[in-house]
Amino acid sequence: NNQKIQHLLDKSLYKIGADRITVLELHNGQTGIGGLPFTKCSATFEVMDDGVIPIAQQYQDQQLSLIPFSHYLAENGYFCGDLNTLETIDRGLYHRMASNGTEHFAACLIEGVDKPLAFLFVSFNGPLSEEHNCQFVREQIRHIALEVALCLELNKR
Repeated sequence: NNQKIQHLLDKSLYKIGADRITVLELHNGQTGIGGLPFTKCSATFEVMDDGVIPIAQQYQDQQLSLIPFSHYLAENGYFCGDLNTLETIDRGLYHRMASNGTEHFAACLIEGVDKPLAFLFVSFNGPLSEEHNCQFVREQIRHIALEVALCLELNKR
């Protein structure tokens, strides 16, 4: 299923016209002294256009309590907008994404059968092309999220 996900993301990158697509899978790294789990995420899949530098290593064992945007996605399920909009939600993630050249991005929660599994980030660097259509991107991202969810759920069995 890893190859299926990788192939899906490769194909989707060009179909959407994005510069990068990243899947951040959720996991529980540790449990605190009070017994609460430290929910984390790590980039497990990343595809990028020519000339775009990989960033997956920057997103390993990230504590979700330090990424307010993760709570936004958990509540709303989807985000699409310019990076400046993100700054009002999560300044830390805003600065990290800006340093990687992102100017516009879309993200959604990848939901499993009984719990959230991952986040899907689709990034656009530089000015958007005239052909960019946020509604088309939203439809594509929802489709990608469903396919990735199926592959991740099948891996659990």
